[in-house]
Order: sequence, then C-alpha cells, then structure tokens
Amino acid sequence: MSTSVYQAQSLGDLADVAGSLAPSLCGKIVYLSGEVGAGKTTFVSALAPHLGYSGSVSSPTFTLINEYYPSVSVPTLPMLPIYHGDFYRLHDAQQLDNIGFWDLVDNRATILVEWSESVSLSSLLPPDCTITFTRLAGSGDLGCYLEVVFHHESSV
Repeated sequence: MSTSVYQAQSLGDLADVAGSLAPSLCGKIVYLSGEVGAGKTTFVSALAPHLGYSGSVSSPTFTLINEYYPSVSVPTLPMLPIYHGDFYRLHDAQQLDNIGFWDLVDNRATILVEWSESVSLSSLLPPDCTITFTRLAGSGDLGCYLEVVFHHESSV
C-alpha cells in the first residue's frame, strides 16, 4: 500500500494532479470520498481528458452512473470506458444489481465511485485506489487536499 497527499488550490492544480495520476488510475477501480462539495466530481472532470474523453463531465447524483467513452488517443494508455458513479442515494448492495453496476465491473474500464461507503462497496469490491478529498479552510469554491491510497503495490 502506498499513500500520497496532494494539494490543489485551483482548477489548474487539480488538472495537474489528475494528469499525474491518470496513468495509475486508468483501468482501475477508484473510490472517491469526502464531504459534499469537496471536489470529487470536479476531479473526475479534470481526470477525464487525461484518459481520452473530450466531452463534458456531469455529476451522476441523479443518474447514479454516467458513462464516458474516450475519443482521443492518449499515448501509452488504452482507450477504456470511464464509469462515474455516485451512490449517495443508495442504501444497500441489492440496489447495485438493480442499476446494472456489476455488468459494468465485468468490463475492462476505469471505474470511479463517489459515496461507495453508502452501500459498503469496499467489502464487496475492494478498490485499487481510494482518494479522500478534504476542503482547504478559506479556499473558496475549490481548494482541497487529496489523499491518494493505492491498495496494491503493483498499482503504483
């Protein structure tokens, strides 16, 4: 297991962090945690272009899972689908079956899940990486710390 901490005080900083992490996150299962407004979806928006997706990224709060398909080749990275889930409104693992989550997991993809703890997902599907977002005091709308934990040494 390895842990790194990053600080982002602007969208540019967050894009830089996302760019540096993209090769390690591509094709992985990543859980994003932190309070509402801490920067989880903003991070996915910053990460997507580094994985080859050129469109806009929106919060999956109401759709539960958004799917993005890369259209731009990124040197050294495979063009894999990106699945971005927000499970805040889910309360048990049975609901994962109902929304087809397990079908997505069976595909080779980058899977980014917000609020995985609401369905105890880590006990069912251990992540390759967990990123915890903590807002910086007095930093306005963005500003956050990102604690990145890779759970398998081969992921680093």
